[in-house]
Formats: sequence, structure tokens, C-alpha cells
Amino acid sequence: MKFILTENGNEAVSLAFVKDFAIERVVYRDDGTTESHVIAELDDDDDVTIKIFNSADTDGNFSTAKAYIAQLVEKLNVDEMKFILNKNDNEAVNLAFVDTFNIGQVVYNDAEKFCVAAVLSDESKKIISEEFDTDKDAKKFLAKLVEELNGGLNS
Repeated sequence: MKFILTENGNEAVSLAFVKDFAIERVVYRDDGTTESHVIAELDDDDDVTIKIFNSADTDGNFSTAKAYIAQLVEKLNVDEMKFILNKNDNEAVNLAFVDTFNIGQVVYNDAEKFCVAAVLSDESKKIISEEFDTDKDAKKFLAKLVEELNGGLNS
């Protein structure tokens, strides 16, 4: 069992209960500064702040938080795949909480896309892994993902 220690060192979170990692942007009204908080969303829908990026560069905070999540996922996936980053690299889902992966059709400004999404077992959210222009490309991606997850045992 692995744990993540929060940046301030006052809490450690068990990965067994982390549904996903995400970035929250926090805007302070008094001075208008924006921080990026990397949070762990737990299976009881509580959130724990893992790390805060609070330089004067708002966009830089968000970019650095995205890079932090990508590095975290890489470290956690050393032995086997446990977390999958979403298409924007700003959220990572724990595979232990994924009930299904499915392909959905969405329309953005008159452009049709096919999205491969991870649906959490408690149906609290869908996390889009990738977007494609064609259903065929989405199906290829999903087949490749399943193959990876099964360690090459997909039939």
C-alpha cells in the first residue's frame, strides 16, 4: 500500500482511496491572485490538497501543476499502470475506481468528436482520456488501451 504525503506534511493519503488527482484553481478576492492546487479526490468525495503552486505567474502555476500530476502518475505507474492522465493532462484517474471505458459522441462548435472516457464506478464523473475525429480512431485507441491494461492478454 502506498501513501502520498501532502506538501505541508500534516497528512498522508492512501492511494487505495484516491479516485483521482485533479487541479483546482483558487482565486483570492482580496488581491486577485490565482493558485493551482493539486488535489486528491477520495472515495468518500472528500478532497485533500496534495500540493499548492502559488507563484505570481497564474498560467505558470497551472502548467507546473499539470507537470506535477504527469510526474506523479509516471512514478505511481512504475510497476504497472494504476493511473491514467486525461487528454488535458490536468486530471488522472485511479484505474481501481473505473467501472467502464466508453466512447461518446460530443459536438464542440459544430465539430463532432468521439471521446474515450473513463466512467467511475460510483458514476460521480466521467474523465475524458482522449478525443478523436472519427469513431474508428476512438475504437483503435480503446482497443490499444485495453491491450495495455491487460498486459497484452486481450483476445
